Amino acid sequence: SQVYRLELDGFGAVALKIQRPGVRSQVCVDLFIFRQIASVVAGWVEGAQDVLALVDEYASRLVDELDFTFEARNALEFQESARRLDLEAICTVARPIVMLTSR
Repeated sequence: SQVYRLELDGFGAVALKIQRPGVRSQVCVDLFIFRQIASVVAGWVEGAQDVLALVDEYASRLVDELDFTFEARNALEFQESARRLDLEAICTVARPIVMLTSR
């Protein structure tokens, strides 16, 4: 992703986060290959059976990071937690513009 600062009518200064076209499908192919390699390693190396679970967890988290709507929901939840814990004076949380957020 790349992030740009710009002024947006009605919102003021914002950070615009852009994802390279096709990155999701390329990452999925890479993760598939990574899992195939991990499967071979798990069969060859004694005690490495957990490597598949580790790869699957990594893949799940990475794919989540590619979904900007997921990231926006997390930011809103974090913002609410900071408010409830009275951390707003010491913690700055980006406010996503949900209506302009996409995968």
